[in-house]
Amino acid sequence: MTDYGLVASVGQGYMGNSVAFGATRNPMQTANSARQQGVPCKMPANSDPCHAASGPVELTSCELAKHLPHVAWLAGVPWSTSERVLRPLSMPHVSIDVDRAQLREVMSQHGAVLATWTTDWDMPGVSEWWWVCCDDPNYQVDLVKSSRGRRDIRKGLRECEVRRVDRHEFGRLAYPIYSAAARSYGRTPPTEESFVRGASSTTYPGIEFWGAFCHDRLAAFSTCRVVDNAVSLANARSDPDLEKHDPNAALFYGICRHYMENGLRYVTNGSRTLWHPTRINDLLEKLGFLKVYCRVNVEVSPVVRIVDRLRLAAWGRYVGLPWLFRRRWMQLEACHRLLRIAETF
Repeated sequence: MTDYGLVASVGQGYMGNSVAFGATRNPMQTANSARQQGVPCKMPANSDPCHAASGPVELTSCELAKHLPHVAWLAGVPWSTSERVLRPLSMPHVSIDVDRAQLREVMSQHGAVLATWTTDWDMPGVSEWWWVCCDDPNYQVDLVKSSRGRRDIRKGLRECEVRRVDRHEFGRLAYPIYSAAARSYGRTPPTEESFVRGASSTTYPGIEFWGAFCHDRLAAFSTCRVVDNAVSLANARSDPDLEKHDPNAALFYGICRHYMENGLRYVTNGSRTLWHPTRINDLLEKLGFLKVYCRVNVEVSPVVRIVDRLRLAAWGRYVGLPWLFRRRWMQLEACHRLLRIAETF
């Protein structure tokens, strides 16, 4: 979707984003209601862990689309068409009224096999679809409910420095962590030259790089997409040798504090995971991220509909298809789960 490998998945992340199973959210405790009550959101000057003097870029998804390839327009918003999947570039709280007949035409034009989008943001009650968010304008360590979370944040801030990272500096610093993580997942990482070149050439607005440094060494990083008055986290990685310093807790806390005190609506790690939970799930729950319930909407191509009706995801495992197709099989299973979730609404 983007023009460099590291943030290729910055976006809605339905097909396997590292998404947290956070604590249950009280629908009445929204960021908007807190702001209406005049809740302060300023961090004391001597406790700000972030060295980012300027506020975040004000950017809409429509403006962001001008800088990205593989974009289609539908229902007044831009959609990514990357990897044959249509996803809105807008953040999930943005209301979208989709005409399914027009959607099927756009899918056919771009060869998409799946389209998915969120509606009914922050719906009352509990649903089978959610996004994991920090939307408390008064977010601070003393108000985090988990004692383990408060301890990890304080330790991380004592031993790490959290700051924005210049794009020219980011590629060189992040590559050792990124390449090691890719190999641990059985993937071949890009060369260091192409990785650094890709990060350095990212000049369009809305993408910001963050890092937690321990003794001047990058211990953890995340990319952030700042759009539609909200922030999407992506591609968070950390150095296993430095995790004892709790850089991840410091990093996510610092990011949330910075953006929330600058008046953004929320910071999200993405939607419900469709593949498998990761260690970040437990961490974000401890740090105070909560589930925001909503509705997922899905449209699939005729071929995908036939495959789903054949229940290939149910019986294919018995004949060894996961070992033959691997990543494609994971995508098939994710699509199957997504369709079953959509049927609950």
